[in-house]
Amino acid sequence: MAEQGGGTDVPGIDRRNLEAWWRGHVDAVDPPLSFSRIEGGLSNLTYEVCDAGGRGWVLRRPPLHGVIQSAHDMAGEHRIMAALAGSGVPVPPMIGHEDDERVTGAEFYVMDFVTGPVYRNVEMVETTTDPALRARISEAMVDRIVRTRPASSRPGKTPASHSWPIGWRAIMP
Repeated sequence: MAEQGGGTDVPGIDRRNLEAWWRGHVDAVDPPLSFSRIEGGLSNLTYEVCDAGGRGWVLRRPPLHGVIQSAHDMAGEHRIMAALAGSGVPVPPMIGHEDDERVTGAEFYVMDFVTGPVYRNVEMVETTTDPALRARISEAMVDRIVRTRPASSRPGKTPASHSWPIGWRAIMP
C-alpha cells in the first residue's frame, strides 16, 4: 500500500511502484507523489495524484474487489478518451495506460487533472448553482452526449447501449 503525503495508507495504491512508473512515463515529474482518493464514484476507483511541484493528474483503476472485466475496462476508457482528443468533445489529455497489474495490483490509466466543479449529489448542485447555470450545464451535457453517441437506427428510439450519466436529474432545471 502506498502512503499519502501525511503517511496514511491509500487502498489500491503502491506508491513506490507508481513513482517508478511516473518517472518512466511523465515528463518533468517532481517526486514524491501524493495520492488521494476522489470519493463519489460508483464503480472504478479514481485518485488525484500530485507531485512536489504541484502538478496534478488523475489515476483510474478497477475496484479492489468484485471486478467484472466488461464493467471495469480501463483500456477501453483510455482508448475512447484518447480517440476523442481534438474532436470537440472535452476530454483531459491522456498520459498513459498500464496493463501490468504488478505496478499497483490492477491495470490503470492516467490523465491530466482538469480543474473544475465536481457535482457529487443533488444537494451540492442545489446549493452551489442557480437554475440558469443548471440549464446551461444540462444543455452542454446533451450536446456532448449527442457528439459521442451513435444515432439510433429507429427514429425516436434510444440505442440499447445508451445510459444517462448518474446525476442527470440533479442538474435539470
